[in-house]
Amino acid sequence: MSTQTSMAQEAAGDPSAAAPSAPAPPEGLFGRGLRLIVSYVRMHPGPFFVSVTGAIVFAFAS
Repeated sequence: MSTQTSMAQEAAGDPSAAAPSAPAPPEGLFGRGLRLIVSYVRMHPGPFFVSVTGAIVFAFAS
């Protein structure tokens, strides 16, 4: 009986009966900024690692 009920709910368009979807991406300003930084690193990983290395050298030198 429960199978028929869930099939009827899906046919009726009940969103609570749908299968759980993937987790939602991070919301808000922090999540948007983090996604932006990750996309830049994926596009140009070399300059990113050079800049991080330079920042580390500067931190130890000062």
